[in-house]
Amino acid sequence: MNNVQSECNIKNIKIKLSDYRHFFFQHTFKYHPTRKIVFFIIMFAFFLLVLYFSMRFNMNFLFYFSMIVIALFCFSFLIIFILSFQVNKNFTSNKLLQDELNYTINNEYFEVNSTNTNSKLTWDKIYKIAESNHLFAIYISKAQAFLLPKHFLNANEYNILKNIIKNALPAKKLAVK
Repeated sequence: MNNVQSECNIKNIKIKLSDYRHFFFQHTFKYHPTRKIVFFIIMFAFFLLVLYFSMRFNMNFLFYFSMIVIALFCFSFLIIFILSFQVNKNFTSNKLLQDELNYTINNEYFEVNSTNTNSKLTWDKIYKIAESNHLFAIYISKAQAFLLPKHFLNANEYNILKNIIKNALPAKKLAVK
């Protein structure tokens, strides 16, 4: 690992609901593929259930095919609605998430300060870091992460941050672009 000394101070970060929503869906579906499998198994079971009832009542092929498509669309919409409701509920109930945050990131540690919390973690305590188009998620466990939306970073801070992360963590802990 490279010991180029650099530090990135990002101040006055206020996580928005849209940032948290992006993280939630990324975390739920991208980093937990078993949830995708369960979702598709449920969709397939629903498909079979509609198919069974359609055939049982001797409906023609076009009718039960259109019923299956409509039912799957409604089921997908319902799942998205329920997940969106949960995201909103989680965000509004988590007062720490809504605090204004200040991050200090260097080769030795990752530090987060706010009015309600102070955390200073050496890199060996970081579970993993994932980068998406919108943010960095700095995981401290499999299910908990500090969020750093990219719109708070200028180009120089972004490059410094990427270098620090790549030098501080082994490749197996990185999911960065």
